[in-house]
Amino acid sequence: MSERKPTPTSRPRARPPTLEQALAEMLEARRIGFQKELGRVAGEWTADSIHDLRVACRRYRSALRAFLPFLDEASGRTLSNTLKEFMRAFNGLRDLDVHLELLAELPPAERPTVKRAVASLTNVFRARKQRLDEGLKEFVRTHARVGALPLPAPRPGPLPALDEGVRTVLAAELQEAVTRARAIAWELPETTVEPLHDLRIQFKRLRYAVELFAPFLGQEAPGLLKVCKHVQDLLGWIHDLDELAASLTRLWRDQIRERQRLARRLVRDLPWPLPLGFDPEARFHPAPRDNRKAFLHLLRHLSAQRDRHYQTARQLLAHLDALQWADSLAAWFARGTCPAIWKKEFARHA
Repeated sequence: MSERKPTPTSRPRARPPTLEQALAEMLEARRIGFQKELGRVAGEWTADSIHDLRVACRRYRSALRAFLPFLDEASGRTLSNTLKEFMRAFNGLRDLDVHLELLAELPPAERPTVKRAVASLTNVFRARKQRLDEGLKEFVRTHARVGALPLPAPRPGPLPALDEGVRTVLAAELQEAVTRARAIAWELPETTVEPLHDLRIQFKRLRYAVELFAPFLGQEAPGLLKVCKHVQDLLGWIHDLDELAASLTRLWRDQIRERQRLARRLVRDLPWPLPLGFDPEARFHPAPRDNRKAFLHLLRHLSAQRDRHYQTARQLLAHLDALQWADSLAAWFARGTCPAIWKKEFARHA
């Protein structure tokens, strides 16, 4: 009689992680990613490594922000603010990198004098970048410990179930994005600099939240990530142009003030009667050149670029309204199932 083979015993099904376990794992993963980029930038000081460090820090802070309702609030805010202050030191360098890229892409001026003036203004930004580079290298060396700061503990008391916590976070980020989008007066472009910047930041936060919780949103989550990134990138281009225009305007204003200061001093110290051979221009020589034609050349091109991106962004937000994004995404986040209207949208762009 043949020996009966034992039936394999079925393994017990793994219990789904709790919200406490999930937030600990996700925060630790973001912290490790930030630590990795900190180490990289210490030995490889390039625009790419600095960009990746900023992105890793934003992802880390976005996860902290998303989970803050479930963390010890005091320690969570302390860590988030520490990271914010650390990365704030890099804002000027990032802006200068973008300024130089945009200036290099603009069409050259036809008049040689304007062309030389634009090159002179570009060199002002290069010199600022060089000074910042040297200071920030030392800053990174002395502040590297920020990557090893402990994670905040969960808040006292019971936490909601994981899926409920995910829905809460996604709903909050979506509502903030919808509120900021509806606050933009598209017919008044001159009023949109700050609102568009705020909307860009919020779409970035929404994108990071979707990225964080993609497994809960089904196989269509990558499509939604692409939409969020497209909006974020488009608004980012507008913001970069706004920032460069503001920097040029400040530089122009500073040059005018310096010329006026020297002119006032020249008049104040003017001898009377004038000595033979007196040359007042020699005393005014240190004044910065009048670069108004160069400034106007640059600002006209930047304004034209902004208008193109602005109209595209306006059309994109109108398209999201046609998709009823406020309600349809709220339903998706609540149920974890992609609505038909978004499935059609993703299929159309596949």
